[in-house]
Amino acid sequence: MRSNIETIGDIDIIAGGTDAVSERFEAIESDLKQLQDSGSDVASDEISALDSAVSDLGSALGGLSGGVSVEDAQQLATSVTAVVNAAGDVIERLSTTCS
Repeated sequence: MRSNIETIGDIDIIAGGTDAVSERFEAIESDLKQLQDSGSDVASDEISALDSAVSDLGSALGGLSGGVSVEDAQQLATSVTAVVNAAGDVIERLSTTCS
């Protein structure tokens, strides 16, 4: 999960389009599903917040049509930032609790 989270924040949405974001989104969704399936209650609030942020990113990606406008890029950037922050909270919680 960490590598997918770290790299999604570095994607240039305007230059590269949304394909790279979509690929990372799918990988993060898969990572999140594995985390949820682990049954860990340690970071349940943080995982729930990450789930919400990932869902919002999916909605932002799904709402795109044709080219990426400035508004689309801003919405995607906001959604990506929310995912990065929420994932950071999950990683921090698991690191401090499980170490």
